[in-house]
Amino acid sequence: IGYSTGFIQKSLTALKVGDYKINALEYRFYYTDAKNNLINEYGTEMAQNGVDFNKPLESQNYTETVSWADYIHNNAVSELTEIYGMYAAAEKAGHVMSDEMKETVENYMNALIGTAESQKTNPDKYINQIYGKNIGEAEVREFITRRYYAADYVNMVQSEFKPTVEELE
Repeated sequence: IGYSTGFIQKSLTALKVGDYKINALEYRFYYTDAKNNLINEYGTEMAQNGVDFNKPLESQNYTETVSWADYIHNNAVSELTEIYGMYAAAEKAGHVMSDEMKETVENYMNALIGTAESQKTNPDKYINQIYGKNIGEAEVREFITRRYYAADYVNMVQSEFKPTVEELE
């Protein structure tokens, strides 16, 4: 029951970044995103170089010592580390997400829901097909809101950074 409801995955810490405990569902979301991005970007080349997407990536080498699954894991951990680092700084600064970035979150969610509807399926079922059981619309919204909140803070800091000539020298 605990597994089928997602309680265990929400309770277990899969990764810790600073003071933040990242649960198994959020880790799986980022792992799946990293995997899908890699396949979308380089899938043809990977297949031409012998990667079989019908076999577990854990059993296929990226390098002599790193499997494709390890490589994807490292990408997911790197992204989560970056996001949570920026997120912590934003929270500490009391940052308020811009309306533009809130709109970006809504556009992301609307596109996801629109795709589900175009396939004549429930959004949560569609999201489950992509990210696995117990990740639905609410979880995706939470994860991407955190991602865009962090990015919004970085954008704001970068736009306000105006070094003097002396500082640049």
